[in-house]
Amino acid sequence: MGHALSPYPLSSDVAGEAFARLAGIPKNLSSTPMRAVSESAVRKSPVSSQTTVCSADRSDLATRVDAFLRAKYPSKTGEHVCADIGVPATTVQKWMERGSAPNALAIVKMISAYGPEFLAAVMGDSAPQWLRPEYHVTRRAEIAKQMAALSQELQSL
Repeated sequence: MGHALSPYPLSSDVAGEAFARLAGIPKNLSSTPMRAVSESAVRKSPVSSQTTVCSADRSDLATRVDAFLRAKYPSKTGEHVCADIGVPATTVQKWMERGSAPNALAIVKMISAYGPEFLAAVMGDSAPQWLRPEYHVTRRAEIAKQMAALSQELQSL
């Protein structure tokens, strides 16, 4: 059955195949059945091979968030973060104790509360140049030099 607003009916098989094609899932993975313990056919998840990479990324994210928050608030971290972003202090403490990454909404709230400093710390080496603090220092020096030259030119007129 198609989308309620769509004039074209679309079967779930066609939709699934289209999604798999758009997502770049090889056809043999999206349709290969796998036997479970109960011997019922189960579709093999194409994402399972990426789990190690994703969990490593989440672990790195958790480590970076933890380091940023502890540096910002060495004591009573959970309470301070709770006041800043509205997430329960116990949730923040669980992130830190278990080494788990905050969910997307909490990350967005932290970006909003802590700004580019947080984003750069969390992104680490993958942060774009414009977000890195040293870029801003260099850029400020370049602008100051340009301003001095313009000021000197203006005085000579």
